[in-house]
Amino acid sequence: MQRVPENRVYVSPDSADKLIQKFTGFSQGWIVSDVRNAPGIEIGRPNDTYRRVRLESGFGKMTVIVTDGHLPYPFGCELTGYEVADLAETLRKAQAAGTSRSSSSSSSIGWRPSVLLPPRFRANGKKRVANEKLACPHEASSEMTARM
Repeated sequence: MQRVPENRVYVSPDSADKLIQKFTGFSQGWIVSDVRNAPGIEIGRPNDTYRRVRLESGFGKMTVIVTDGHLPYPFGCELTGYEVADLAETLRKAQAAGTSRSSSSSSSIGWRPSVLLPPRFRANGKKRVANEKLACPHEASSEMTARM
């Protein structure tokens, strides 16, 4: 990998500040950004906003996604994000390898998220039936992002 993966943590509004304080204290980390009205399209809720907190520490990057927990599939299942230099090329390669693209959105924050679903196989190696949904989080999707 050329860049550090980003871990995703989904928390309720009641738990967010405590988690952020405890994690940054433990990890000697810092808050990179705290956006209290991030566009909901990033989490599959285009008519809403949510709080997105980006943290960094010696352990790597973490995004704290603060929501009421009502997220459409596959959002909430992706637990890791991978930043890539060329999103279009990465998506082309991923789709050639059998992944499917669940969603993509543009963002005003300098990156474009795109959620990819794994190839059409279950974790146990058996083929999935057409249109069968993946169980969250055991067969979680990955999110690719590219800096604009």
